[in-house]
Amino acid sequence: MLEATDALARLSAEPKLEAWQYVLQVAIRKQLDLQREMEFQHLNVSQVRHLLNGQRPANADDLKALTEMVLQEVSDWIRNGDTDGYRQYWNEGPRRELESPKHEEACRDALLSELRQHLARFGVMPEAHRADDARTDAVVAVGGAHGFEVPIEIKKSTSPDLWRAMHDQLIVKYARDPRASGRGLYVVFWFGADQKQPSPPQGAWPRTADELEARLRDTLSAEEARKIAVCVVDVAAPE
Repeated sequence: MLEATDALARLSAEPKLEAWQYVLQVAIRKQLDLQREMEFQHLNVSQVRHLLNGQRPANADDLKALTEMVLQEVSDWIRNGDTDGYRQYWNEGPRRELESPKHEEACRDALLSELRQHLARFGVMPEAHRADDARTDAVVAVGGAHGFEVPIEIKKSTSPDLWRAMHDQLIVKYARDPRASGRGLYVVFWFGADQKQPSPPQGAWPRTADELEARLRDTLSAEEARKIAVCVVDVAAPE
């Protein structure tokens, strides 16, 4: 594997092959991706225990799994906690009646505040990106510039590109970063079946957060499902 990559690199450095630079660079990236996949190993029981005892994740796959676990815990607290956590995702009226979902960035920032509290002990730092930044909505990272990271794409259930963003943005653009090794998280805020939703690719509109999460996962191939996690956060008004 290394010999093939080295051979491609030598060809890429050859001035006479300048016209083939793009093809060679693509081939090198594919070789590196394949090498990372071959070298990847799932955590054993001992490593999982260390991770859950506050140790830092060892690679992007650890980081994705850890963040997914924390997201599920935070999502459960938002839905079932004793402080009505779902309210922070809504604009409220003068009598605290829920009027309309907050802007997507405000929802993102509220969720990242919760994630920071839970992930800090693992040495993980969630960061938000600006709306005009040509990057994903947020990222969880370990080890600075020489470490690894997992991008997070965040949408509301009312977003017009709800059904496209996971593939067109997260997978195609952001998870391809070498530091992410193809890993990513797709987070959706569910505001309830009574809120206007974009039409799904097929079938009826989802009626619950769990149904939406299952439908989104069904759009992933087996290979994509190994690398991409889906989490739908239920912030709908209680019936």
